[in-house]
This record gives sequence, C-alpha cells and structure tokens, in this order.
Amino acid sequence: MAIPLRKTSVKDGKPYQRRPEVEQLIDELEGIPESDQVQCCSRFDNPVPMEVLLYFLRQKKGGSESQHLEQLFSAFFTRLEVSLKKAVSEVEFGKAGIIREEIVSQLLEKVAKDHTDGDSTLDYYEVNFNHALQALRFSVLRKMGPASKSDPLANPATLTRDTNDGVEVIPGLEEAAAEFFSPGSSSFDDSDFRFWLSDAIKLLPDKERRAVGLRLQGMQVEAKDPNTPTISKALDCTDRTVRNLLRRAYTKLQTMLPAEEEL
Repeated sequence: MAIPLRKTSVKDGKPYQRRPEVEQLIDELEGIPESDQVQCCSRFDNPVPMEVLLYFLRQKKGGSESQHLEQLFSAFFTRLEVSLKKAVSEVEFGKAGIIREEIVSQLLEKVAKDHTDGDSTLDYYEVNFNHALQALRFSVLRKMGPASKSDPLANPATLTRDTNDGVEVIPGLEEAAAEFFSPGSSSFDDSDFRFWLSDAIKLLPDKERRAVGLRLQGMQVEAKDPNTPTISKALDCTDRTVRNLLRRAYTKLQTMLPAEEEL
C-alpha cells in the first residue's frame, strides 16, 4: 500500500491525496520484486505517470538501494528534460537552455532535500506533477525574464506597476480577474500568483492571449455605443467569438495556475 502523503491542505487541513489511478498503480508495483518495480518505472516506451516514478524515487534512500536509486533518478530527470524542451523551447524563449537548467537544478535540490530531511516539499508533485512543475517553471521565468517574442496585445499593459511604495496591481484588475477565481478566493492577494498569472497568459494561443489581455485592461466585450472600444472591434471578430476565446482561455488558465493552497 502506498505511503500516505503528509502535507495538508490550507483550506481544510486534510492530507493531500494522490489520484486514484496513481494510488492503484503504486499498489500494484509494490506487490512485485523491487528490481521489477524499477524496470517498470524506468521504461520510456510505456512510461508510468511521473507521480508514480517520483513516489518510488522518494522511497529509495541509497545504501543497498543505490543502484535502483540511480536508475530511477536517471529515468526521472531524462523525462523531465524531455518535457522541459517542449515547455521552454528555443523558439519561444531567448535563454531557454539556461532557464531549463535552473528549473532542473531547483527540482534536483528539492529531491536531494527530500532524501536528506524527509520533509513534505514534494508531496504536491505526487498529487499533480505537471501542475507543480508548471508553478516552478513560472517562478523561474519570473526571475529570469519573459519570452523573447514581443507581447501580441494590441494595447500592451502589465499586471503590475512600480510606485514609490513598491509594486501594486493596476487599477481595476482585481475586478476584471475575478472571472478566474471562485467566490471568496484570496489567490490574487498573493504577489507570486499574479506573476504566475502573467506568465500563464503569455503561454496562451495568440487570439486567446490578446482577448484576455484586453479584458484585463478593462475593455468590454461589446458595447451599445458604437464609439466605445470593444474587444470584438480590436480583434475584428464577433462578440460570440470573443466570449468563446475568453471561455477557452479561462479554462486553460485555471488548469495552468497553481492551486491556492500551494501559494
């Protein structure tokens, strides 16, 4: 049986839970010889979910398990690098190689700390590895610079601005961004979340990115006054098309952004 995760949710205090299919596969692999476990987790032709690979990587502590640990470690970071080459490509990012190295370095540090201290830092990676990796990627991108391509917004604007008192959110953005969050959510109060949101928007397809950007700047989807600027006019499409673009973008952003308890 899989060892339970120890990290708890900020919202309800309950321990994190892996997806049922991940738990089931871990249980199945726990019932076979250790060498077979490692072989199954190290395959590239029929790979196990990264959450499963990470689970067994975390359980191997060296010593008599050093060989197995090395195999799992190699498989884990090979798959990680393949994933990052797609997510942080040279086409999109000017410093792609350096950015990928920093992401790998930070995750490597988390794995090493996990083996040394046995803390719960990596627990969320076993719940949703892709989501956790995305949050780490956004954090690194925020520190190392944006994509090399120019922002395609017709009227570009950032989500924050510098003031004498520090950095503040642009006026009206909280109201416009309310569509991203459930009622009562405090996510937008967190500065890291706002940076993640900005980076996530940059990853959207062109028209979705422009529609969201214009909406966050306060532009209406439609207006009765023909002289009022609207998103549909700016993008030269119908109001219905704009709503579809926004709906698709919001759905993607909600899956891309880190969970509130991870902030």
